[in-house]
Amino acid sequence: MSSDQAQGLRRWAEVQGASEVAVSARADGDRETAIAKALIEIALEEKSPVEKSPVEKPPVEKPPAPKARGEASPVEAARTGRAAMARSPRPTPSRHLRVLGLSADELPRARGLLAAWAARGRRWVGAPDDWRLESVTPASIAGHPAGGHWALWVAPGPEAFRRGYRLLMALSRVPGPRRLLLLSPGARSRRGLPDNLARVAAGLGIELLVIAP
Repeated sequence: MSSDQAQGLRRWAEVQGASEVAVSARADGDRETAIAKALIEIALEEKSPVEKSPVEKPPVEKPPAPKARGEASPVEAARTGRAAMARSPRPTPSRHLRVLGLSADELPRARGLLAAWAARGRRWVGAPDDWRLESVTPASIAGHPAGGHWALWVAPGPEAFRRGYRLLMALSRVPGPRRLLLLSPGARSRRGLPDNLARVAAGLGIELLVIAP
Protein backbone atom coordinates (compact mmCIF):
# COMPACT_ATOMS: atom_id res chain seq x y z
CA MET A 1 0.00 0.00 0.00
CA SER A 2 1.42 3.38 -0.99
CA SER A 3 1.62 6.26 1.35
CA ASP A 4 -1.12 8.01 -0.59
CA GLN A 5 -3.46 5.10 -0.15
CA ALA A 6 -2.70 4.92 3.57
CA GLN A 7 -3.46 8.62 4.00
CA GLY A 8 -6.73 8.13 2.07
CA LEU A 9 -7.81 5.33 4.36
CA ARG A 10 -7.06 7.40 7.45
CA ARG A 11 -9.10 10.31 6.10
CA TRP A 12 -11.97 7.96 5.26
CA ALA A 13 -11.95 6.54 8.79
CA GLU A 14 -11.88 10.01 10.30
CA VAL A 15 -14.83 11.04 8.13
CA GLN A 16 -16.75 7.92 9.05
CA GLY A 17 -16.12 8.49 12.76
CA ALA A 18 -17.22 12.10 12.55
CA SER A 19 -20.36 11.03 10.72
CA GLU A 20 -21.22 8.45 13.38
CA VAL A 21 -20.67 11.01 16.11
CA ALA A 22 -22.98 13.45 14.33
CA VAL A 23 -25.68 10.80 13.91
CA SER A 24 -25.36 9.86 17.58
CA ALA A 25 -25.57 13.50 18.56
CA ARG A 26 -28.69 13.97 16.48
CA ALA A 27 -30.29 10.91 18.06
CA ASP A 28 -29.51 12.18 21.53
CA GLY A 29 -30.95 15.53 20.58
CA ASP A 30 -34.15 13.95 19.31
CA ARG A 31 -34.57 12.04 22.59
CA GLU A 32 -34.03 15.17 24.65
CA THR A 33 -36.50 17.04 22.43
CA ALA A 34 -39.11 14.30 22.94
CA ILE A 35 -38.55 14.31 26.69
CA ALA A 36 -38.84 18.09 26.83
CA LYS A 37 -42.11 18.01 24.88
CA ALA A 38 -43.50 15.38 27.28
CA LEU A 39 -42.52 17.50 30.28
CA ILE A 40 -44.18 20.57 28.74
CA GLU A 41 -47.42 18.63 28.12
CA ILE A 42 -47.44 17.36 31.72
CA ALA A 43 -46.90 20.92 33.01
CA LEU A 44 -49.75 22.23 30.87
CA GLU A 45 -52.08 19.49 32.15
CA GLU A 46 -51.24 20.38 35.77
CA LYS A 47 -51.97 24.06 35.10
CA SER A 48 -55.33 23.30 33.45
CA PRO A 49 -58.40 23.74 35.79
CA VAL A 50 -59.49 20.56 37.55
CA GLU A 51 -63.00 19.50 36.73
CA LYS A 52 -65.09 19.80 39.86
CA SER A 53 -67.81 17.29 40.67
CA PRO A 54 -71.25 18.83 40.44
CA VAL A 55 -72.51 20.12 43.81
CA GLU A 56 -75.78 18.58 44.88
CA LYS A 57 -78.40 21.22 45.46
CA PRO A 58 -80.72 20.79 48.45
CA PRO A 59 -84.19 19.63 47.49
CA VAL A 60 -86.61 22.44 47.05
CA GLU A 61 -89.72 22.05 49.19
CA LYS A 62 -92.84 22.31 47.17
CA PRO A 63 -95.44 24.72 48.50
CA PRO A 64 -98.55 23.02 49.88
CA ALA A 65 -101.18 22.41 47.33
CA PRO A 66 -103.98 24.94 47.55
CA LYS A 67 -106.96 23.50 49.36
CA ALA A 68 -110.04 22.93 47.31
CA ARG A 69 -112.89 25.34 47.59
CA GLY A 70 -115.00 24.49 50.59
CA GLU A 71 -112.35 22.21 52.14
CA ALA A 72 -111.59 23.03 55.79
CA SER A 73 -108.14 22.86 57.37
CA PRO A 74 -107.54 20.30 60.19
CA VAL A 75 -107.75 23.06 62.82
CA GLU A 76 -111.00 24.38 61.39
CA ALA A 77 -112.40 20.85 61.16
CA ALA A 78 -111.57 20.16 64.82
CA ARG A 79 -113.10 23.46 65.89
CA THR A 80 -116.22 22.74 63.86
CA GLY A 81 -116.47 19.24 65.38
CA ARG A 82 -116.30 20.60 68.93
CA ALA A 83 -118.93 23.21 68.15
CA ALA A 84 -121.19 20.54 66.67
CA MET A 85 -120.80 18.38 69.77
CA ALA A 86 -121.64 21.35 71.98
CA ARG A 87 -124.77 22.06 69.94
CA SER A 88 -125.89 18.43 69.72
CA PRO A 89 -128.52 17.58 72.34
CA ARG A 90 -127.56 15.23 75.13
CA PRO A 91 -129.11 11.78 74.99
CA THR A 92 -132.36 11.48 76.88
CA PRO A 93 -131.99 9.52 80.15
CA SER A 94 -133.50 6.09 79.74
CA ARG A 95 -134.21 5.39 83.43
CA HIS A 96 -136.55 7.31 85.67
CA LEU A 97 -136.10 7.63 89.42
CA ARG A 98 -138.69 9.43 91.53
CA VAL A 99 -137.16 10.64 94.79
CA LEU A 100 -139.44 11.40 97.73
CA GLY A 101 -138.27 14.33 99.84
CA LEU A 102 -135.65 15.56 97.37
CA SER A 103 -135.58 19.31 96.70
CA ALA A 104 -134.49 20.78 93.39
CA ASP A 105 -131.24 22.21 94.78
CA GLU A 106 -130.25 18.77 96.10
CA LEU A 107 -130.46 17.04 92.73
CA PRO A 108 -126.66 17.28 92.13
CA ARG A 109 -125.98 15.60 95.48
CA ALA A 110 -128.33 12.76 94.67
CA ARG A 111 -126.72 12.25 91.26
CA GLY A 112 -123.30 12.37 92.91
CA LEU A 113 -124.35 9.55 95.25
CA LEU A 114 -125.33 7.41 92.26
CA ALA A 115 -121.98 8.17 90.64
CA ALA A 116 -120.16 7.14 93.82
CA TRP A 117 -122.00 3.82 93.89
CA ALA A 118 -121.19 3.22 90.22
CA ALA A 119 -117.50 3.93 90.91
CA ARG A 120 -117.54 1.33 93.70
CA GLY A 121 -118.73 -1.36 91.33
CA ARG A 122 -122.51 -1.22 91.77
CA ARG A 123 -123.38 -2.51 88.33
CA TRP A 124 -127.10 -1.97 88.70
CA VAL A 125 -126.46 1.79 88.73
CA GLY A 126 -124.92 1.79 85.26
CA ALA A 127 -124.14 5.27 83.98
CA PRO A 128 -125.37 7.96 86.41
CA ASP A 129 -126.38 10.19 83.50
CA ASP A 130 -128.83 7.52 82.35
CA TRP A 131 -131.04 8.33 85.32
CA ARG A 132 -133.62 11.09 85.21
CA LEU A 133 -134.21 12.21 88.78
CA GLU A 134 -137.59 13.69 89.67
CA SER A 135 -138.34 15.36 92.99
CA VAL A 136 -141.58 14.27 94.66
CA THR A 137 -143.15 16.00 97.65
CA PRO A 138 -145.35 14.17 100.18
CA ALA A 139 -148.39 16.08 98.93
CA SER A 140 -147.87 14.94 95.32
CA ILE A 141 -147.29 11.22 95.95
CA ALA A 142 -150.78 10.24 94.82
CA GLY A 143 -150.25 12.02 91.49
CA HIS A 144 -147.46 9.62 90.46
CA PRO A 145 -147.69 5.97 89.48
CA ALA A 146 -146.74 3.56 92.23
CA GLY A 147 -144.70 1.45 89.83
CA GLY A 148 -141.24 2.17 88.56
CA HIS A 149 -138.17 3.19 90.52
CA TRP A 150 -138.59 5.11 93.76
CA ALA A 151 -136.17 6.40 96.38
CA LEU A 152 -136.33 8.12 99.76
CA TRP A 153 -134.01 11.08 100.21
CA VAL A 154 -132.80 11.81 103.74
CA ALA A 155 -130.02 14.38 104.02
CA PRO A 156 -127.66 13.99 107.00
CA GLY A 157 -128.04 16.22 110.03
CA PRO A 158 -129.52 16.41 113.52
CA GLU A 159 -133.09 16.20 112.15
CA ALA A 160 -132.37 13.45 109.62
CA PHE A 161 -134.28 10.70 111.44
CA ARG A 162 -137.30 12.92 112.09
CA ARG A 163 -137.49 13.99 108.43
CA GLY A 164 -137.24 10.39 107.26
CA TYR A 165 -139.89 9.26 109.73
CA ARG A 166 -142.35 11.95 108.57
CA LEU A 167 -141.82 11.05 104.90
CA LEU A 168 -142.48 7.38 105.58
CA MET A 169 -145.63 8.16 107.55
CA ALA A 170 -146.94 10.38 104.73
CA LEU A 171 -146.24 7.63 102.20
CA SER A 172 -148.04 5.00 104.24
CA ARG A 173 -151.27 7.05 104.30
CA VAL A 174 -151.74 7.25 100.52
CA PRO A 175 -151.58 4.78 97.64
CA GLY A 176 -148.02 4.79 96.43
CA PRO A 177 -144.85 2.77 96.13
CA ARG A 178 -144.10 0.24 98.81
CA ARG A 179 -140.49 -0.34 97.89
CA LEU A 180 -137.93 2.45 97.92
CA LEU A 181 -134.18 2.89 97.81
CA LEU A 182 -132.65 4.93 100.61
CA LEU A 183 -130.51 7.84 99.39
CA SER A 184 -128.62 9.26 102.35
CA PRO A 185 -125.29 10.92 101.49
CA GLY A 186 -122.62 10.68 104.13
CA ALA A 187 -123.81 7.40 105.62
CA ARG A 188 -120.74 5.31 106.39
CA SER A 189 -122.47 2.08 107.39
CA ARG A 190 -125.87 0.48 107.77
CA ARG A 191 -125.84 1.16 111.49
CA GLY A 192 -127.56 4.18 112.94
CA LEU A 193 -129.85 6.18 110.68
CA PRO A 194 -130.20 3.65 107.78
CA ASP A 195 -131.12 0.73 110.02
CA ASN A 196 -133.48 2.82 112.16
CA LEU A 197 -135.38 4.08 109.11
CA ALA A 198 -135.53 0.57 107.64
CA ARG A 199 -137.18 -0.69 110.86
CA VAL A 200 -139.73 2.13 110.81
CA ALA A 201 -140.53 1.44 107.14
CA ALA A 202 -140.98 -2.29 107.80
CA GLY A 203 -143.48 -1.50 110.55
CA LEU A 204 -145.48 0.54 108.01
CA GLY A 205 -145.48 -2.17 105.35
CA ILE A 206 -142.78 -0.46 103.30
CA GLU A 207 -139.53 -2.05 102.16
CA LEU A 208 -136.62 0.38 102.41
CA LEU A 209 -133.52 -0.84 100.55
CA VAL A 210 -130.28 0.19 102.22
CA ILE A 211 -127.06 0.11 100.19
CA ALA A 212 -123.98 -0.37 102.33
CA PRO A 213 -121.26 2.20 101.50
